[in-house]
Amino acid sequence: MKMGKLSGWTAAAIAGAIVASGALATAACAADKYPSRPVTWIVPFGTGGQLDVMSRAMARAVEKHLGQPVVVKNAMGGGGTVGVTQIANATPDGYTVGLIPVTMLSVSPHRMKLSYDIDSFTYFKAWGNMPMGIAVPAKSSYQTMKDLVETARERRVTVVSTAPGGAQSLLLQMMNMKYKTQFREIPSKGGGEGVAAVLGGHTDAIISNTSILTGGNDLRLLASVSQQRWPNRPDVPTSAEQGFELPTSDVFITTAGPNGIPKEAIEAWDKALAAAVKDPELIDVAQRFAMVLMDNMSGDEFKRIAKEQKAEFGPIIESLK
Repeated sequence: MKMGKLSGWTAAAIAGAIVASGALATAACAADKYPSRPVTWIVPFGTGGQLDVMSRAMARAVEKHLGQPVVVKNAMGGGGTVGVTQIANATPDGYTVGLIPVTMLSVSPHRMKLSYDIDSFTYFKAWGNMPMGIAVPAKSSYQTMKDLVETARERRVTVVSTAPGGAQSLLLQMMNMKYKTQFREIPSKGGGEGVAAVLGGHTDAIISNTSILTGGNDLRLLASVSQQRWPNRPDVPTSAEQGFELPTSDVFITTAGPNGIPKEAIEAWDKALAAAVKDPELIDVAQRFAMVLMDNMSGDEFKRIAKEQKAEFGPIIESLK
């Protein structure tokens, strides 16, 4: 038996249902597309330092490509481990991420008991490399690294560190062991506080990653203590070039979230970070703050390097205890 034509009311109802279901499906897809709301970016250090300023510049560049605001939040304490712990403990939905220097994974675990490890995170593309340096007030009598070291062999020399417990602390301790110096680390909560301490005469020198060391005429950079000279101060030699050999290592920077972030969010961040390092505003900030931008290291590669450095630094740190 042939079915008769649908009544006008029935046809309209079916058509309405189809349209409604399509709208619901579209809305569901839109809701699921990452990111659909603002993202929080945790900086595990204080305001005003290199990593805080770079994070804010990177957040501005990244949000152009993510299509959502990236809100920077400072979480200080524990030499950066408080903020990194917050990143590890966040909900793994991609809406809470943060900046992580490789030293927070390779050095800090040897110095303190932590609730996180290298496998606690989802790593996006690494995007930065931080040179380190030692500086003194411009009015200081120390003109070279040799001047500072020779004085530290005779008496205690205080050095404010902007990342206590990290690579800066390790380098000072290794100098004490290798060159019989008496450097005493004075911890600070960030670059701004550290610079204020040395300019205020509270310490003799400062060791830091921040380009505040070369941002004006108030400080004199004595040496780069990394493997290369600072890109914005090529005239200042490395500590090795001045006769002080130290096992320096590159401090790579990445953005990461807790372990288990969905693939869609990882892909979105990798794409956004790769585009952001070409942003003219970010490039300008990086040059002023002595940060080397990079786009050729995957999250997996960063994780591998972190594990290698952790294994390398372990025996050295133990020998210094």
